[in-house]
Amino acid sequence: MIWLNGEFSSSDAVISANDRGLLLGEAVFETVLAENGTPAHWDAHMARLWQACALFGFATPYDAAGLHAAAVKLLNQNTLTEGRAVIRLTVTGGDGGRGLVPAEPVAPNWLMQATPAPRPPAHVALCLSAVLQAAGQDLSPVKSTNYAAHILARRAAIAKGADDAVLVNQNGQVTGTTAGNIFALQGGTLITPATEEGALPGITRARILALSQIEDCTITTGELTRESLAQASALIMCNAIMGVVPASLYPHEMPQSEELAKKIRAALTARI
Repeated sequence: MIWLNGEFSSSDAVISANDRGLLLGEAVFETVLAENGTPAHWDAHMARLWQACALFGFATPYDAAGLHAAAVKLLNQNTLTEGRAVIRLTVTGGDGGRGLVPAEPVAPNWLMQATPAPRPPAHVALCLSAVLQAAGQDLSPVKSTNYAAHILARRAAIAKGADDAVLVNQNGQVTGTTAGNIFALQGGTLITPATEEGALPGITRARILALSQIEDCTITTGELTRESLAQASALIMCNAIMGVVPASLYPHEMPQSEELAKKIRAALTARI
């Protein structure tokens, strides 16, 4: 079952071939982890989705509480109330036909899907990508379906034997990975790229930054480059679905990453 524009439908329900999300990539989305039938950090995800909808001028006929109720019902209808599941909520530009800007206002399509969550990886091997992610663009703070650069970078990383790619902007600053945010341990400071440099304001990233300190380690935003990333003593990657995962720069090993990830996971759990 899926939820489409306020109605529950079978998963073979269709969206128009003229949908602007399909034709032009004019769509935004959120992926939310659900555990035992309960969506996690729902309000934070919805706040980012409203920001994305405002950027594109999408009408928002639903509120966070109503969407939460729909998500819980969808999990039940798909028998996903035990263990981990993923809720994806996608908002597209609607059936607007040809042209970059429709002549008349178009109602967006709202689509919600629920699927089993993949098992988080034990470790992620990262390689530096040649694909650039521009800093300072309006799309940086939102999750849009314009994922072409991420797909190309991920494919290149896999071809080299790595799991994921580290993206950099036009200034040589690290922005994140194709699927999440990155933190690097340098001395006594755990650094993640700033949103001004093109980093996505990830939900798990924000939770880690809110810790501000773990033992003798300060957590903050700052500049990371290809060179400083290679000099880091530990790396972690994070997103809302996989959580916090130890990482390394392929093909090198970074044994301190495992202990760092454990400490952060424990600190996040203690704050729930």
